[in-house]
Amino acid sequence: MMYYTRFNTELCEIILVGNESGLKCCELNT
Repeated sequence: MMYYTRFNTELCEIILVGNESGLKCCELNT
């Protein structure tokens, strides 16, 4: 099962991707 969450802020875009084994966080400067 995959988890995908996006947070749009004023400074950057944060994407959280994870599954049973772990969680990965990506910050994209827009």
